[in-house]
Amino acid sequence: MNFRATARCLITVTTLTFLFAACAVAPRTARDHLSARFDGVRVIVDNQNWEAMAVYVLRSGTPIRLGIVEGLSTRTLAVPSSFMGNTGEVELMGQTRISDVRHRLPAVPWNAGRTLHVTLGSRPHLSLIRVF
Repeated sequence: MNFRATARCLITVTTLTFLFAACAVAPRTARDHLSARFDGVRVIVDNQNWEAMAVYVLRSGTPIRLGIVEGLSTRTLAVPSSFMGNTGEVELMGQTRISDVRHRLPAVPWNAGRTLHVTLGSRPHLSLIRVF
C-alpha cells in the first residue's frame, strides 16, 4: 500500500468515526423533544386549506411564528410557556402565505401539558379550536 492510499483510508475512517459520534448524540426526531418534559402547550394543527399556513401565537397582540403547516396536512407544534404571557390564555392565528388571509382564533385558557386541536378551515369563519 502506498502513502496516498494509506492517508486516504485514514482520513475516511476518521471522518466516519466523527460522523457516527455526532449522530449518536443527536436527537432522533423532533417528536423526541415533544415527548420530553414540556411545560407549554402542544398544538395539533389540521390545515384544511390548499395553501400553506403560517401559525402564530399572539402575545400581547404581537404575533410570534410557531411554524408552517403545509396545505391539506396536519402538524404538531409546541408553544413554550415563555410565549404565553401572564393572562392565563393562549391566542393563536393562522395566515395563508399567498393570499394573506388571517384566521384569528378565540383565546382559550392554558395549562402546562394541555393539547389544543386547531382546525384551519378554507374560510376564516370555518376555523375552530378545541381544548383537550
